[in-house]
Amino acid sequence: MRFKMLFFVKREDRRMGVTRMGKTTIFLADDDEGVRRTLRTFFEGLPGYRVVGEACDGMEAVEGCRASAPDVALLDIQMPLLDGVSVARQVLADRAAKCVIILTAFSDREHIERVQAVSYTHLTLPTICSV
Repeated sequence: MRFKMLFFVKREDRRMGVTRMGKTTIFLADDDEGVRRTLRTFFEGLPGYRVVGEACDGMEAVEGCRASAPDVALLDIQMPLLDGVSVARQVLADRAAKCVIILTAFSDREHIERVQAVSYTHLTLPTICSV
């Protein structure tokens, strides 16, 4: 069984609360279109959430977060041009998102240590989709 790990990276001190049109806004970044589609479908099916943008690489993710200022940026750890950890650092430094979550199927020490360097906590969860 594959596992997908969610690393909750820094969130602003102010409460996330309800925003734009009463919904928590989400930006999705993953180089795998199937994963993005599954996540989009999942969040679109939940009341209180709205996907405001998507990116297939790290540079698009930074620009997309700057343009949409989402409540949550959901990032794959491994993307072309700029990896998820680098995107998280940039997005948080720019205050382009209130919260960043990094997704990964990697569990090796190197990946975990890179994410933990900017993370407060993490969870290991079963894979959310099979692609």
